[in-house]
Amino acid sequence: MELAPATHMKDSQFQAEFMESLFRSQDPRDLIRFYSSFKTLSDFKSFFLNRVKAEVSIVEYESDKNIPAVVVVPTSDVHGPLARSFRQAFSGIDLIFVQSSGHLFNFSHSMNVGIRRALTKMKPWVILSNDDVQPRQPILNVINDIARIHDVEWFRPIILTNGKRVPSSWTLCQLPQRGLLSWLWDARSQGGKDVSSTYHLVKTMCERFSVNPLVAVQCDPIQSFTDRIVASHRVKGLKPFLNVQPFAIFKSTLLKSFSFDESYVNACEDMDLSLRLYTAGQQGREVKYFIETTGGASFGTSRSRWLRYGLSGRVLFADNARQCVDNFLQTR
Repeated sequence: MELAPATHMKDSQFQAEFMESLFRSQDPRDLIRFYSSFKTLSDFKSFFLNRVKAEVSIVEYESDKNIPAVVVVPTSDVHGPLARSFRQAFSGIDLIFVQSSGHLFNFSHSMNVGIRRALTKMKPWVILSNDDVQPRQPILNVINDIARIHDVEWFRPIILTNGKRVPSSWTLCQLPQRGLLSWLWDARSQGGKDVSSTYHLVKTMCERFSVNPLVAVQCDPIQSFTDRIVASHRVKGLKPFLNVQPFAIFKSTLLKSFSFDESYVNACEDMDLSLRLYTAGQQGREVKYFIETTGGASFGTSRSRWLRYGLSGRVLFADNARQCVDNFLQTR
């Protein structure tokens, strides 16, 4: 006997709430259960595409200095210390804060809402920024510099944290399937999947969903010995591509064609947009303008945070990157 439609709906809602509870859990074991609950990539992607997003509110601060740019800044609290510090640092420019918080916060959605509002301002430049950054020089300095460059559509400053340079680019790589590095990942995973290495988990989950394990490794400079080994497996035909986060300056006309993919939840949306820009011929350029960032100030850097956002983002990115790269290489 078939279940009545109302029963189907109730069961479906219960399942969605259960999966959401696993996804929100601070226990790494629950998060591993979350991934193990999906049988297909289609089901996995559907969870993120259909996941409800938190409501957003826009708070604008207009300047009387007529700088030809507007800044979009997602933040959890427009009156909090990060937003207050940001307003002081960028007091001479129009600001659009997109306020949203809670478990359903989605960085891509907040940024896209802010971009749409920024484009109504009819400014030549739109700056996309995290709320935990501080400029070393007045923002007008770099706006004047890039206005003289006519063959580039977007720019990234030099990003520093604690005085050290943050990697500026990604290099797209194929995770090795066999060999010493893969063996070491497998050996480390014996302590439990929740404590196994980052790349091991990415490879394992990609294999589960029959996804080619493509990853973007931070470079210029490369961060770790393991990253250096993985970077030796760079996808042929692609050069390193600039990262759009945590701060980038775009011609407004470019952002009419590009936005963040909202299926990502607070991780890898920058990889995705950066790769799409690169493969569309919009490589961008790094400029000598210095920005300090605290990095991870809004979300923290716990293992559960990475399992929730970082791992899911990398699985989604691996699938999206293959199609993006295939299209790029076919048109060359």
